[in-house]
Amino acid sequence: MKRYFPSFGLLIFLLVSGCGQANTANEHLGSIDQTAKEMRDELKKTREFLDTATTQSQRIADALVSLQMLAQDMVKIIQTTFAKKPPAATDDIDSVLGGSEGEGEKK
Repeated sequence: MKRYFPSFGLLIFLLVSGCGQANTANEHLGSIDQTAKEMRDELKKTREFLDTATTQSQRIADALVSLQMLAQDMVKIIQTTFAKKPPAATDDIDSVLGGSEGEGEKK
């Protein structure tokens, strides 16, 4: 029995040491698992932020296109309104020449 006692003591020591190592590894795995969960949550928040930013960018682009179309329409209206128009037909020669009846009498 005395022959087996040192082997038995060594076996107990190795078993306790192995359990300690397993416990340390389990703690590390728990820490890794927690870090992975935090990273997953951060990635989810980032994805949601990017989705929102994409939607807002699309809305801004649509608004800019609408504004451009409105500006083009306004320019067309202004050009049409202030374009030089041909003189209207008239039978009064003095209105065409810019003279008046009073000027002819002064000469």
